[in-house]
Amino acid sequence: MPNAALKPALMRALKVHEIGRNGDPYEISFAILGRSGASFGAMQGDLAKGGAFVRQTLRDVLKAQAVPAATIDAIMRKLSVPLTGDPLSHAEGALVDQALHKETAKVDAMDERIAAEAFEGLDDCVEAARRSGRGIDPRVQLYIAMWINMTGKPTTLKDWLGGSPARTAAPGNPVSVADIERYLHTTKHYSEHPRNFRHLQESVAEGAALLPRLVPA
Repeated sequence: MPNAALKPALMRALKVHEIGRNGDPYEISFAILGRSGASFGAMQGDLAKGGAFVRQTLRDVLKAQAVPAATIDAIMRKLSVPLTGDPLSHAEGALVDQALHKETAKVDAMDERIAAEAFEGLDDCVEAARRSGRGIDPRVQLYIAMWINMTGKPTTLKDWLGGSPARTAAPGNPVSVADIERYLHTTKHYSEHPRNFRHLQESVAEGAALLPRLVPA
């Protein structure tokens, strides 16, 4: 796990990146892009693409609110496939949202598990930089955690932090915000979607406001 003092900043940045500054993690949401299912939580656990524990979390939430098993099964069938719209009736949507608001601890536990996967990748990146004699600015760790949360376990990023000019010139010591932004601008996602990069920066700013005064890791 990353430095415990960084966790509030990391969690805030991840939340804002996923659902915005004022998003409600205890409501069902829909990307409606045809690749994802419904999602919920600050970390937007995806009922189609996420792990089985995401689907089990929603089942447990509904069961804890005494929703009949047949109704749970029907709702899960609708939500656990790639979607291009909201498949729920108004009554079903209200039922799910009400249950999520009543069972926040279960949703929070799911978020912690999803975040832990991103933190594991962040740890690998910090270690790769350390082995090459580099520290990483705490703000850069926010960028890294969000990138890992989007794309999965780091490979090229980890090599670059270790000193390889994998996409762009190797980073400095400590790895700076300018370094990580230069790296991310070379990726297809951000080169094709500059608006998404601005949202990434906004999310970092939200998290950075919670950063303690720390030296680079």
